[in-house]
Amino acid sequence: MRLLATAAASALLLGLSACGGGGGGSGGSGGSTTTPSTPAQSQSPSNTPAGHAVGGSVSGLAGKGLVLQNNAGDDLSVNADGGFVFPASLQQGAAYAVTVKTQPADPVQTCTVNMGSGSIGDADVSNVAVVCATRSFAVGGSVSGLKGSGLVIQNNSGGDVTVPADGSFRFADAVASGANYAVTVKSQPQNPTQVCSVSKGSGRMVDAAIDDVNIVCSTESFAVGGSVSGLVGSGLKLQNNAGDDIAVNGNGNFAFSQTVASGAGFAVTVAQQPTSPSQTCTVNNGAGTIGAGAVNNVSVNCSINSYSVKLKVSGLDGVGLVLQNNDGDDLPVSANGDHMFTAPVASGTSYAVKVKTQPTLVSQTCSVINGSGSITNADVSDVTVDCLSRIASFMHVASQGISLKGALSAYSIDPVTGLPGAAPAADPAPTDFAPLSVAVADSGKFAWVLSAGGKLDQFAVASSGAATALSPARVSVSATSSALVLDPKGRFVYAIDMFQGSGNQGRLTALAIGQDGTLSAKPRVDVGVAPIAYAADPTGRYMYVANNGKYIGVHPVGEDGLAGATSSANVNAFVLALAANPDGRKVYALTTDTEGVKGCVSDWILRRGSGDGLTSCTQDRIQLQSFDIDQGDGSLTASGMPLSVGSAVGLKVHPNGRFVYALMANGAVRTFTVDANSGALNETSHTDALGEPLLAAQIDPAGRYAYALTATQGMQMAAIDHATGALVPQGPVLSAPRNTALTAAALGQ
Repeated sequence: MRLLATAAASALLLGLSACGGGGGGSGGSGGSTTTPSTPAQSQSPSNTPAGHAVGGSVSGLAGKGLVLQNNAGDDLSVNADGGFVFPASLQQGAAYAVTVKTQPADPVQTCTVNMGSGSIGDADVSNVAVVCATRSFAVGGSVSGLKGSGLVIQNNSGGDVTVPADGSFRFADAVASGANYAVTVKSQPQNPTQVCSVSKGSGRMVDAAIDDVNIVCSTESFAVGGSVSGLVGSGLKLQNNAGDDIAVNGNGNFAFSQTVASGAGFAVTVAQQPTSPSQTCTVNNGAGTIGAGAVNNVSVNCSINSYSVKLKVSGLDGVGLVLQNNDGDDLPVSANGDHMFTAPVASGTSYAVKVKTQPTLVSQTCSVINGSGSITNADVSDVTVDCLSRIASFMHVASQGISLKGALSAYSIDPVTGLPGAAPAADPAPTDFAPLSVAVADSGKFAWVLSAGGKLDQFAVASSGAATALSPARVSVSATSSALVLDPKGRFVYAIDMFQGSGNQGRLTALAIGQDGTLSAKPRVDVGVAPIAYAADPTGRYMYVANNGKYIGVHPVGEDGLAGATSSANVNAFVLALAANPDGRKVYALTTDTEGVKGCVSDWILRRGSGDGLTSCTQDRIQLQSFDIDQGDGSLTASGMPLSVGSAVGLKVHPNGRFVYALMANGAVRTFTVDANSGALNETSHTDALGEPLLAAQIDPAGRYAYALTATQGMQMAAIDHATGALVPQGPVLSAPRNTALTAAALGQ
């Protein structure tokens, strides 16, 4: 047994020697080695020569699961860098081929074999080199929802990639297997401002490219708001982009509940204006494009609405009507129709329209209907102003009987038709003999009758029209006084000497009216030789008296009565009648350049219209001349060309100042219109007959009716056309009692 073991060992040593040392394989990158032949040894058939090992080294191995094999077998698992030897040895001359059966994973690596194949030489193969390198894989994915610009993403805090639009992306730098990747957003997009979020953006690289990183961008939304100021009403609603209504109940900040995406527009408007009071709220900085932050500079400024107060005036015939709203904002009204106050009135406040100044010239009372209330949310348009004319209540008529005894009778006047009653409203009051002129106070409470010889009776007039003698019942004036004129201001009654012949000095007496209606004479003033015509300035500042000297004297009127003439208008003609326009701008005069005509007319008036031949006497030699009144000193200046008026013996001016009437001796009346701007006269086509012989005429204070006193036909009446001034005769309305004559008349309230 020992001998057998020894022999076996010797055979093994001989075999190893035949195989050669390490690297003894031939072929491949290791080359080949040739061993000299030796004589063959006698062996037993079971003694096979010893083989040579195949091995080498592994470097760079980081993963797991590397399996090498030789000649497609003899698998060898390698777990770390270092040397390796396949388990099976190969006989000299045998081929070897080392390959990688299984590449390492975790991390994934690619191992390559160098000098891995050849033929076994006389030594072990130990120079096979397996070099492992870890694999790298790309990282990418997709972007969606991108609308802005400037999106920059990065991986592992580097490798920036700018993404311009939706789609796929990939980082330039791959990531080694086993290493981590972390995709993040470095810069969010702007215009619009967006927030891009990364999903599946981080992890550990394994064995394949990452292409499922998902970046979703959403546009950022911001609040829209601002502030409200000036709000006092209720019900204000704002809206943004025609929706998202919000109710605003007070001043301060507001914000809409819905945000608006960056890059989108916003438009703040007022959906409902506030009421109680009505306001108008305006939006500033209310529209634009959402940027990178909330909008908080929208300003809504509210102001209280103001509305006009409008009204309609009807029935106005006078001048000087002034309306007033809220104790201010005066509104002069000169015509009927629609009017409006200048100052609007704020919603929620009150308006109160009243008559500040009643119209003058024509006796009227204007009343306001629906004149007060509260302003809501619209103009006030239902205010009406109705002006009612106050026609005279009584016609006071003086008459004389066969015995020359005089009487004063009051006839009530129908307020609708203007017709005097058929009989006196009260028993006539006796006057002195031969009454010549009647004057009635504006209040209608007093009446005065001038009779021949300068006897002036004084009466108190009751509301029934009944006249009762005052105490004293009578005062005396100049025996030659023949006419009474009432001061427009109601301070005096003027008694005028008239027709005293070419050599007699005329006088004018002012009699102050006491509170009880009694008269007290002031000093008389001279008014020139043979005064024939007179007129009171409507302002009460002057009396105009024409005389035989062919001029018109201007006599100032003060609180103490009359003064001497301060100026005179040289007419260069005889003045037969004077009348002042109630508007205070003009005086009108009937003139003739022939003394014979003047004497004829004077005589006709003195004889109360009796006698014939006046028309043939005048022979159309009478003219109508206008004079301007100087508003400073009352002086007169002739204006315009005189108009021929035939046989005119008297003048009357309508209370509204728009019409002038020339009274003809034959009972006709010629109508002239007054230009509203220049005051010039223009004759109309209206010539109306009232009866003859025409002594005097009265126009009621309302300007609606005219009453003409004739010597033979009593009193005639005519309605006055408001638009044209034409007279519409109504026929006789008052007849003289039997055996009496109507000598004078005056209207009274």
